[in-house]
Amino acid sequence: MSAVFICKIPSFQCKDRPSDDPCSVEPPCQQFEYDTPDNFTTIVDEWDLVCEKKDYAGVTQSALRIGTMIGTYFLSPLGDRYGRGHISTFGGILILFAQTITTFSRSYVLFTLARFLVGIGLGGTMNSSVWLIENTHSKWRALASSATDLAYAVGIAALAVFAYYFRDWRNMSFYLLCLMAPCILLYRTLPESPRWLLSKGRIREAEDILLAMGRRNGRDISRENLALSNFTTQKPRNEEGAKNVWRVFTTPIMRNRILILMCLWAICTLVYYGLTMGSSNLGGNMYTNVAVSGLIETPAIYLVGLLSDRYGRKAASLVFTLCVSFCCLWILILQYQSSGEITQFQTYLAMIAKLGIAAAFALIYVYTGELLPTEIRSGALGICSMIGGIGGVIQPKVSSMGDTFAYAIFGITTLGSCGMYLALPETLNKPLPDSIEEIEMDWRRKEQEEDKKES
Repeated sequence: MSAVFICKIPSFQCKDRPSDDPCSVEPPCQQFEYDTPDNFTTIVDEWDLVCEKKDYAGVTQSALRIGTMIGTYFLSPLGDRYGRGHISTFGGILILFAQTITTFSRSYVLFTLARFLVGIGLGGTMNSSVWLIENTHSKWRALASSATDLAYAVGIAALAVFAYYFRDWRNMSFYLLCLMAPCILLYRTLPESPRWLLSKGRIREAEDILLAMGRRNGRDISRENLALSNFTTQKPRNEEGAKNVWRVFTTPIMRNRILILMCLWAICTLVYYGLTMGSSNLGGNMYTNVAVSGLIETPAIYLVGLLSDRYGRKAASLVFTLCVSFCCLWILILQYQSSGEITQFQTYLAMIAKLGIAAAFALIYVYTGELLPTEIRSGALGICSMIGGIGGVIQPKVSSMGDTFAYAIFGITTLGSCGMYLALPETLNKPLPDSIEEIEMDWRRKEQEEDKKES
C-alpha cells in the first residue's frame, strides 16, 4: 500500500520552458520541475516517470500483482504438502529481503524487480489465511478473519502518518522495513494446523498441539477425549488429491464453485485496490484521505461478524457488494452533474464504498475457505488469489483512464458479482469439508432429498 504515496504522480512543468502541456513541447523536454505536495518525494520525480513514461509507476504495481499471482500458483499448493506455517514463514522472509532491495534500489528496473519479488512473497503468506480458517471455530471464524483485516486497516492509517513525517520515499520505506523485520518472527510462534496434520496422518502431532491449546484455554482434556484416530479412520484422505490441486476442476460441483470464486476474487481485488489507491486523489488533504480510507475499514470488521454470523456468508456478501455498486454508480451520476469534479459528497460515497468492499474482501477469505476441502484448501485458495491478482494487475490501467471510467467499471462489476454469490451455497455453521468427494456426495444427497420432496 506504500505505492499510494511513493508512486503518486505530482504536477510538473518542463524546466526553463513553462507550458500548459509539458509533454508536447518541441524539442521534447529533457528536465522537469515537480510541484510535489508538501515536498513529498516519489519515484516519479526521482526517475522522471512522466509523459511517455507516465505508465511506468503503474507498472510497478502491476509487477507486484503479477508476482503475487506467481507466488500463489507455486507457493500456496506447497502449503498443502509441507504445512501452512513453513510456507508462510518463507513468504515473509522473501518479502523482507525484497523490500530491502526496494528501499535501496537506484534504478527503476531494480525497483520494479524487487516489487515483483515482494509479490511472490505475498503469495506465500496466503497460507496464513488458511491456517486461521482451519484453527477457528465456525462461530468465530468470520470475526477472527476480520480481526486480521483490522490490523491491515490500522496499517493503512499508520502509513499515512509515516508518509506525513517522512517526506522522502526512501526514508519512509526504510522505517517501514525496520517495523516489518520483527513481525516475520511471529510466524514461528504459531503451531502447525492440526487439521492439516490430521489430513497427513500425523495424528500424534495433531494431538499434541490440540492438548497444548486446551491447557492454554484452561480445558482439561486427554488423548482419549480427542479420539483423532477414530476420526481419521472414518474420513480417509485422498493423498493423490492433496498432491494435485487442479483436481478441483475435474468434478462438476467443484468446477462451478471454483470458477465463480475466481471471478469474485478478481472483482474484489480490482475494486478494493482501485478505491484504496484512488483515495489520495480525492479532494482535500491526501494524508487525511488515505488515513480515513484505512480507518473506514474498521467498522467493516463489526459488520462482517454481525451480518455473516447472523444471516449467513452469502447474504452478508450480497449486502456489501450491493452497497459498493450503489455508491460507485451514484458517484458516476454525480460526476456528470458536476463536470467531472470530485465534491465532498462524492468523497463520502467513495469512503462508504471502500467500507463495503473491505467487508466483502474480508468475508471472501472465510467464505472461500469454507467452500473448499481440506486436502486442497491452501492450493485452491491460492488459485483464487492468483486469478484475483488479474484485477490487481489491470487496476492501475483502469484508474489511469479517469475517475468516470473507473467508477463505472467498479459499479458494474460489483453489481454483476451479486448474481455470482446467489449461485453459491451457504456455509454458516456447516462443518468444513475434507475432500472433493465429500462435497460432491453431499451435493448429490441434497439433490436426492429435493427430488423426494417434489415427488
